[in-house]
Amino acid sequence: MSDKKNMADMSEGRVVLLLGVQGTLFTLLGLGLWHVTGRPLDEFARLSPTNLALGALLGVFFITLGVATLRLFPRFSRRMMDLQRDTYAFLANSFSNRAVVFVSIFAGVGEEALFRAGLQTIASDYLGAAGGILLSSALFTLLHMSKPAIAVILFAISIIFGVAFWFTGSFVVVATAHVLYDIFAVRYLRDMMQPTVTAEEAAMVQDEA
Repeated sequence: MSDKKNMADMSEGRVVLLLGVQGTLFTLLGLGLWHVTGRPLDEFARLSPTNLALGALLGVFFITLGVATLRLFPRFSRRMMDLQRDTYAFLANSFSNRAVVFVSIFAGVGEEALFRAGLQTIASDYLGAAGGILLSSALFTLLHMSKPAIAVILFAISIIFGVAFWFTGSFVVVATAHVLYDIFAVRYLRDMMQPTVTAEEAAMVQDEA
């Protein structure tokens, strides 16, 4: 709890720096695990138009699902946002769109490098594809230390990313999708958590002045 409170008190630059360091460490750990499996390092993150396009399509799928959920189930969406207020308390401060993009890139790339390209790959060599997906998804969920309802959603999303990685064999696909979805989700949380002033409150302030 104290760590979350400390993040809430941090400036935008310090939050971005902290998450940037975390994302870099996750990427290096994922690369290390990939190397342990004996796979060529040049295949860790092979860029190609096809992989980028597939990642963009997967990201659009998640964003579309998120928008549909927000519109069809507003109470559920509000409840899920309320459950994440502590985790993303730093968004209640002034948090620019540029910072949202940087945070999303660090999180998307770092987490997919570690949990998909790293942990899922090495676990699948010993436990099979299903075991690798389940184990990496469970660890991904535990890392976020979310409340039970959020944890279930994160586990399900991680399973989808795991299947996508298993099917395509591409870290670039899942990282691209993760970054795009995070930009949408973090920006939405940021906008919902920003303090707002109603017309009545504004009028009261003017009267008091």
